[in-house]
Amino acid sequence: MTNKPGKNAKKDMTERKRYLETLLFGNPDKIPLQPGSPRESTLAEWARQGLPEGTNYYDVKEIKASGCPIIDVDCDGYIGELIPLWIESGINVCDPVEVAAYNDIVEYRRLYGKSMAYTGGIDKRAIAKGGKDMVDEVMRVVPPLLKDGGFIPGCDHGVPSDISWPNYVEYARLLSKLTGWL
Repeated sequence: MTNKPGKNAKKDMTERKRYLETLLFGNPDKIPLQPGSPRESTLAEWARQGLPEGTNYYDVKEIKASGCPIIDVDCDGYIGELIPLWIESGINVCDPVEVAAYNDIVEYRRLYGKSMAYTGGIDKRAIAKGGKDMVDEVMRVVPPLLKDGGFIPGCDHGVPSDISWPNYVEYARLLSKLTGWL
């Protein structure tokens, strides 16, 4: 008999249980949540499991009570209807805020103030086009959000292969100038 977990140990734990187990090792400074794409089925499942009344899928209140200051949800797809639920439940960061899914990070900041912080939100398609399209998108998003804090500018998902190296460098230089890195 061994104390080492078997190769199926991870499968035997629910996703919620895995997150709560991380709290046993001290106070984390961030817990990333990855609930899957916010589809109708996700909304229905979260409501069925008690969001926002009581505890949600990940027991955000329990995570917050542990002293963890940042609870960051991976938010693929359209998130407009989910942000108020996340705020009420205690989630305080979401990323990558996909523009292609009709999310507008500037509008979300106007609606929800600094109750939610964001990472991403810059349209990857504009970065791929480069030039004026990229500059216009970065200038639309970065200055209004950066001045208030609670925002880390970035591509609205992983950087796809259709973004050329020269366009990426142009994008990175503009971000560097706007954020004071250069």
